[in-house]
Amino acid sequence: MPTSRIGCPASLAFLFVLTLFATPTAQTAVPSGNLQIVTRDRVPPPRTGTGSIKGRVVDGITGGPVARARVMLPGSGRATVLSDGSGAFTFSNLPPGPATISVDKSTYLNSRYPAGGRTIRSNMRPLMLADGQALDGVRITI
Repeated sequence: MPTSRIGCPASLAFLFVLTLFATPTAQTAVPSGNLQIVTRDRVPPPRTGTGSIKGRVVDGITGGPVARARVMLPGSGRATVLSDGSGAFTFSNLPPGPATISVDKSTYLNSRYPAGGRTIRSNMRPLMLADGQALDGVRITI
């Protein structure tokens, strides 16, 4: 009988002992009275900064405001905001770095800011937001 077989009782016992004495590296202990609560794989809080983006969502044909459009900053961990009755939206406390705004609403085609270009490189180019920069007057047409 081969000793390196996967279902071999000796190799299973070895793996069990290995997992029994392995020390986890991603655990931190949080004291809670007399008990210690162990948390694993904590999600880091979203980065914050001093940048802000304000703008409006408008209809591509009539130019009128689009209320209750879903405005998102993908990949930032921020919550989605809805445009108000005048189509206005605001994101505040944004960290410096790349930002792309995407907008969608039922019965409309999805849109994004900055608008995509004709090539793959220009299509993927995000807006670069500096620390403390207040970008105002963004107009997104859907």
